[in-house]
Amino acid sequence: MSGALCLASPWRARRAPSGRPQAVPRHVLLDVPGYYFTGDGVKRDEDGYYWITGRIDDVLNVSGHRIGTAEIESALVAHEAVAEAAVVGYPTTSRARASTATCC
Repeated sequence: MSGALCLASPWRARRAPSGRPQAVPRHVLLDVPGYYFTGDGVKRDEDGYYWITGRIDDVLNVSGHRIGTAEIESALVAHEAVAEAAVVGYPTTSRARASTATCC
């Protein structure tokens, strides 16, 4: 099972100052009242553990192709010599973005 990670109560970084709910940014609220959208994808395995799969909204436009950073990271860690990977985009002189990866 997979989907978007949503919480029934706001996490520490998203608590509204002085208890003012209107101060919580609109993009973290979902159409389902009482749930907060973290922006992360999640999957649950057969043992009931949750695995964060990456940012849902983290997409790069590389040469006209929309590529998720999690997809690139997943392909990198599939290699036996790579334990972890991080991919970030950076602006180029054109309207597209390029990506760079760090592996260890």
